[in-house]
Amino acid sequence: MTKSMTGLPAEILVVEGKLDDNALVSSIVPELADSAFGSATVRQVMDMTTGLAYSEDYSDPDADIWIYSRAASPLPKPTGYEGPDGYFEYLQTVKPEGDHGDAFHYKTINTDALGWIISRVSGLLPIQQRRTER
Repeated sequence: MTKSMTGLPAEILVVEGKLDDNALVSSIVPELADSAFGSATVRQVMDMTTGLAYSEDYSDPDADIWIYSRAASPLPKPTGYEGPDGYFEYLQTVKPEGDHGDAFHYKTINTDALGWIISRVSGLLPIQQRRTER
């Protein structure tokens, strides 16, 4: 459901001419320039055809999804934790794997990157940031 509810406003922004789906993600969210997202187009993120090194294998305790979950957890980080703090910091660390546009790969992080893109284009802060900026 989250993917559809994020994709819909992105597509509306494209139709309204407010979001160029051929633009590079890095041109909208410069913080992602050095990550695998930086060289992807907005459309590739929308269609989940990005080439990202990211495993969403929930049965693997070492999969990226668990690193991502730890980064995003609102609970205090354990002593000695040196990883990213929050979704946005994590997205900046994603490495490339394969070529953008080659194939569909269902990866949750595309949806979160798209949310960041929508936030920048619309001028609205994501809920996560609104909570921390109160």
